[in-house]
Amino acid sequence: MPRKKLRTTIAIKREHHLLLRALAAKRGLRGYSEIVAEALDLYFRDRAKEVEELLSSQKTKRKAKPKFDS
Repeated sequence: MPRKKLRTTIAIKREHHLLLRALAAKRGLRGYSEIVAEALDLYFRDRAKEVEELLSSQKTKRKAKPKFDS
């Protein structure tokens, strides 16, 4: 099953925005989400060890069930 895509808003430099638009136009894309996703994949791939540590700690936190006072 494909993962659901999430929408978000970020603040970026004007020059980054202009470059993203130009690159998207060159590739024939309507938007630049695909380019941002590609950049994030590269960024996280370069930091694989840190990413694995973060994901492992998140899995541990999700497994812990919250305790409520009765």
